[in-house]
Amino acid sequence: MQLTLRGANRNDSHLLFLWRNDSATRKASHCSEPITQQEHEIWFNNSLLNKDRHIFIAEIDGVAVGTVRCDLIESEYLLSWTVAPKQRGKKIAKKMLQFFCAKIDEAICAQIKVDNFPSVRVVESVGMKLDKEIKGVLYYRRAPLSSSNN
Repeated sequence: MQLTLRGANRNDSHLLFLWRNDSATRKASHCSEPITQQEHEIWFNNSLLNKDRHIFIAEIDGVAVGTVRCDLIESEYLLSWTVAPKQRGKKIAKKMLQFFCAKIDEAICAQIKVDNFPSVRVVESVGMKLDKEIKGVLYYRRAPLSSSNN
């Protein structure tokens, strides 16, 4: 059972739409309202064209189990992730982020709702530290790996 990551493509749109509108996903998201298929298609197509955004699909044995997105903002990557609803409770998020973050030398960050304890454990497992809390959102960061070697 090996986890792999591959770049998202247009064929992944519907699956990501379903995961995005899952009630548990929406509860953890900063934007918790359901979205329409049309809204998602516009966002997804724009995301695939955005050179500063990368969306990856995590697979185990060829089955999609989650997604990781990173947005380059200034000099750091803002991470976001979702685990497929049927795959929750299997430590998939931790495996995805550990695998993904091990390949990134640059600074990384994540913004997590204060009551999202599973995501807090995930970011701490990849070496992110709490930077600040603003209005119920926890801001986690990990310095660039190259700076930690100096």
